[in-house]
Amino acid sequence: MLVEALDLELNDSSTLLHFSDLEENHWAYNYIVIAASNGIINGYPEGTFMPDNSVTYAESMAMILRAMKLEETMSDKSWPLGYINEAMEKGLLESVDYSDPDLFANRGETAISLFNMISIIEDKENHILNATYSNENGTI
Repeated sequence: MLVEALDLELNDSSTLLHFSDLEENHWAYNYIVIAASNGIINGYPEGTFMPDNSVTYAESMAMILRAMKLEETMSDKSWPLGYINEAMEKGLLESVDYSDPDLFANRGETAISLFNMISIIEDKENHILNATYSNENGTI
């Protein structure tokens, strides 16, 4: 869903992560490869991705924070609460009904988080455009 929401493409095929459990004929192969090439997913330490596992709220928030380039500025990267707290602070979990970061995120709640992400990105872009426009016209 995240790859589609952001209209992402393969970033750099020379840095592709190889997941030992991901077959090219898997339905999500292209999405996983695109997300990995954009630094959104890393897989598990043993070199797997577990493509058929459900995604937890913590994992979905980590992916969204990475997609927004916010992970690098996080002061608390403890798993999973550092990611959940950052997501809450940024407004990604607004109107999302969850009680445990280790529960599986359903598509509806994930869609709400993606909507929140897109709203945050658009607000930031509009702020930058308005500041640039005002600056060019000498009003700042």
